[in-house]
Amino acid sequence: MNWRGEVSGRYDDKKAMDALNRGIAIDKEKALAMQQEACDAGKATGCLNLGVMYGFGQGVAKDETKAAQFLQKACDAGSAEGCAELGMMYANGQGVVKDETKAAQILQKACDAGNPSGCANLGAMYAMGHGVAKDESKGAELYQKACDAGETEGCSGLAILFATGAGVKQDAAKAMQLYQKACEADDAISCWALGLMYSAGVGVPKDGTKAKQLYDKACKGGASFACTWESNSQLCAQMEPMLVSGSKAALNQMCASMKELRTAAIGIKNF
Repeated sequence: MNWRGEVSGRYDDKKAMDALNRGIAIDKEKALAMQQEACDAGKATGCLNLGVMYGFGQGVAKDETKAAQFLQKACDAGSAEGCAELGMMYANGQGVVKDETKAAQILQKACDAGNPSGCANLGAMYAMGHGVAKDESKGAELYQKACDAGETEGCSGLAILFATGAGVKQDAAKAMQLYQKACEADDAISCWALGLMYSAGVGVPKDGTKAKQLYDKACKGGASFACTWESNSQLCAQMEPMLVSGSKAALNQMCASMKELRTAAIGIKNF
């Protein structure tokens, strides 16, 4: 689960591309034929690499339908990573008809086979009740399993639950530790959330300077909304008593959205 209200999974760009580079760090003109031959021989890695190639358009025309087909073969051949990627294709409707129930089943297979990303994304589905009955405690268990295995999104997902007391006893200090772990692994949004905690003094001593440093890190890491978070927060705090519909409707909407994000990330909505 994340503050964007969606399962955090998708093609995991870094992991998928790492798999691609491991499998076809050769002349790309030969890569397709070699991977196809491996896949036809029942080798999961070949099918996985083909799925990645078609999913990203690496050496071939991008084709998510073919990507899903090859990932299915990889999953059937025992690739936990193939199952994890395929599960998120079903969750997001990429190359297949969207089916969250099937997505959860495939992610369970990936998680059971030891894929941390599969565990993290299955945890998100349980936390939000997507494709399975909502069970935040189960989501927390899966996030913990993923985090312990080094999956950043497992740590950040678990941080949300501890920050808001969903499925676990609310524990701001624990949430801070988890956000810190994810931020150190360069998860930009966790850096932003950690900045929120320092700004509000939740789980840590209040420290505006540290908060700004974390917002800057999040901004540089790709969380574009963090770039103006501090200035926009100050504006919303100043204007909040006067926010009404009409002339200030746009500002009202922005501040309301920021409050929603803040509440989801650290359990506190006030600026």
